Amino acid sequence: MQTGKTALDEEVARELGVSGEELMEWQSQLKVTNVVSLNEFIEQGSEPVMDARHNSHFIQPEEQVQETELKEKLQEAMEQLTEKEKKVILLYYYEDLTLKEISKVLEVSESRISQLHTKALSKMQKTMGAYMEILAKK
Repeated sequence: MQTGKTALDEEVARELGVSGEELMEWQSQLKVTNVVSLNEFIEQGSEPVMDARHNSHFIQPEEQVQETELKEKLQEAMEQLTEKEKKVILLYYYEDLTLKEISKVLEVSESRISQLHTKALSKMQKTMGAYMEILAKK
């Protein structure tokens, strides 16, 4: 459609053969990728510099290795726990339940949940070592 006027989003979507939602998704993706118009590029005189170290869309290799190693250590540590200890850790750290709430879920006293939590962390410390700081942040 070439009418000489600015096309509405619905018209653009129809012309491209996509839904309005898909067009909006494309547009939002374009905003994320730092698209620069040719006029801006020429006016600036040089290509804009992107620093991947401070861009949230790029994971640095060392961060990827650390994350992979952390997942492996965490899985190894979780395998050493009893079923109840695993449930306590998962409910506390992943579901953000309090010890009191966990005691209701598992139908045991809050003091027993506290004991299971402490025992589980002690077991995990042996495997995870320095990685235990991620659990201390809670």
